[in-house]
Amino acid sequence: MNANLYRYFTDRFSNSLDRAFLTEPGHDPRESQSHTYGEVDRRSAVLAGGLISLGTTKGDRVVVQVNKSVDAVALYFACLRAGFVYVPLNTAYTPNEVRFFLTDTEATVFVCDPSRLDEMSDVTSEVAGLSTVSLGTSRDGSLPSLAKTTEPYSDIIDRAELDLAAMLYTSGTTGR
Repeated sequence: MNANLYRYFTDRFSNSLDRAFLTEPGHDPRESQSHTYGEVDRRSAVLAGGLISLGTTKGDRVVVQVNKSVDAVALYFACLRAGFVYVPLNTAYTPNEVRFFLTDTEATVFVCDPSRLDEMSDVTSEVAGLSTVSLGTSRDGSLPSLAKTTEPYSDIIDRAELDLAAMLYTSGTTGR
């Protein structure tokens, strides 16, 4: 049996692909935009394909420091579906703090907001074998651009019940 958490999710929403899953609020309520289960599922396949094109494989750690967005949710699902370990970070962490998490997790991919790429470049260049990509709140950044040029990964990789799916650190109140 495939114990992949994303398999569990898709088993629950597979009959509701056209139903609203997430709604992005607009400045004006009339500007709100809904996204269906099917849209977010397809987007996760596209982002998973982009990550795979970087050489990311099952069990690799993907450290993510991005703002909340539909694509941020799709990225989490992409990691689950492809068997990567999703490691979300607080967007307020400084480069020095990010350095700790990248090395502590033995990350192979770091995804940050496009506006922070320059700020993080010294840190990310110090981590051997690390690929760095960006993901903004409006489908911008280098990961969406890369994903457009790669084959979507629409499978859901087999995972065992005790396989690691995510690593979550405290908010920093307890120190490292």
